[in-house]
Amino acid sequence: MKLLSTAVDEFLSSYKVARRSENTIIGYQRDLRPLVALAGVIAGKTVSAFTESLVREFFKASEAQKLSIATLMRRRVAVRQFSLWGQRERLWHDHPGLSAPNYQRPKRLPKPFKIDERPRLEALELNLEDRTLRAVLIHTGCRVGEIVRITLGDITLDPRGAKGRIRVLGKGNKERDVPIHPDLDAALREYIHEYASAATTGDGPTLRVVRPAPPPSTYLFRRATGHPWTEHMIWERVKKWGQLADIVGRAHPHRFRHTFATQLCEQDVDVRKVQRLLGHASLDQTMVYTEIASDELERAILQGRPSTRRLSEEINRPESRRVQEG
Repeated sequence: MKLLSTAVDEFLSSYKVARRSENTIIGYQRDLRPLVALAGVIAGKTVSAFTESLVREFFKASEAQKLSIATLMRRRVAVRQFSLWGQRERLWHDHPGLSAPNYQRPKRLPKPFKIDERPRLEALELNLEDRTLRAVLIHTGCRVGEIVRITLGDITLDPRGAKGRIRVLGKGNKERDVPIHPDLDAALREYIHEYASAATTGDGPTLRVVRPAPPPSTYLFRRATGHPWTEHMIWERVKKWGQLADIVGRAHPHRFRHTFATQLCEQDVDVRKVQRLLGHASLDQTMVYTEIASDELERAILQGRPSTRRLSEEINRPESRRVQEG
């Protein structure tokens, strides 16, 4: 009889064949590994050990570890998807994953950066890579997992700097287009120019060596090996920025996303356009940003942030209706 660990490997391989998100595959692998380990202790190592009883014991043990609700919810999805896959593969007749308990995620409001914190973040003296990353975070509202996958081929810069777009691959491998704000356009042009600019070397007469333009598959943020930055690399950079800018609380990349969405809602951008820009599957996910609106924030945006007004105007342009559903 097939080993349960082998079944998990085959399940993950099916996701790779289907070109599912790499983050999803890694997450499922991380969540199912302890399930296999527990089965080996209390029920056996073959697929016959995957029963409703095992699933209940697995979540009881997970709760005893004081894991977060988010982790428990993620594990529940992983187990249920694995269970459905095994049922289709006829490894078991029923659907053991149905015995996984339901968990209610506590409602938490987004935490955008405070009004006085944003200018300090934008005023930080950073190197070219970090300046470009900061511009992407401020002006796109993209998730970290989306940013690390952006390639040069995903970026379209308009010659007039008015209608550029970034193609973003979001959750569920759904694509959407995000308009390029003028400030982001300037940052991207300077940064991308570094990839293909002329290099000067040699003694005496200057020898100019022109590097070939990088292929479209080149990651926007890449390591020396050519591989993309990891999400951790971005988190560490933002953490450092937060310390330098005296940010209250933990500074992390998702707070830029919260700030981006909040500013757009305060600017009366149509909430469905905000939904598409953020790549939210549900309008309810976007509506939560209207709950944190305040008169103080509105005044600060309208009176003190012309760049935000320009972004609002760009998004509300008729051309922006071409933005794809996220």
